[in-house]
Amino acid sequence: MRRRLGHGSALSLSAFGVARWTTRNWRNGRRGLGLNIEAVAADIREHLASIPSREEVYGYAILPGDPTTSADGAMNSLVAAYNRVGDLTMAPDETEFAYYKYSVDEWQHWDFGKFPRSDSVLVSLNAQFAAAHQKNADDYEIDDFEDAYWKSLLSAILDGLATVKREGRFGQNVEFLAIWIADSDNPIVPESVRHHNSSKVVEEFFSDFGSAG
Repeated sequence: MRRRLGHGSALSLSAFGVARWTTRNWRNGRRGLGLNIEAVAADIREHLASIPSREEVYGYAILPGDPTTSADGAMNSLVAAYNRVGDLTMAPDETEFAYYKYSVDEWQHWDFGKFPRSDSVLVSLNAQFAAAHQKNADDYEIDDFEDAYWKSLLSAILDGLATVKREGRFGQNVEFLAIWIADSDNPIVPESVRHHNSSKVVEEFFSDFGSAG
């Protein structure tokens, strides 16, 4: 079975330069996002250290949620998920093996509340953005500023994950890393898969889920 990942729209962060507020606050936000990268990295390090039998883990993912479907339209907290080799119930030669191996939705271990630093930064950044970016209560259309803001947060999460990978904290047994948003066409999912994994894993993933972009 071939799953399709949507193409999505990767908006440029230059959208922040459209208005005077965004020009001023994007400079401030860059400093905040820098803290976010280190906050994500620090939270991942601590979470990895807390996982029992970590040598058996083959897959690790960060789930930021989908702000387009959240109640308040914000990315409020990060969830970590992982899967062990022993959690896979199918043999490699079975048709659905790649799906159950790489689909984070099917993984056995989801940890909530393990990213306190990141969540604290997100709360602060979201409050600053909401205060400066006023919208009518009945306006549910996503504008360029919101898209660019969410993209900047996802980029920081991607960089935080990359930081920990460069440090070798995941070890040799973790072969699959991703940022995962269920049932979403957000391009961060395929981007993270391509960015963090070997060519073999990337090929296996997209042979089942399809390529986006």
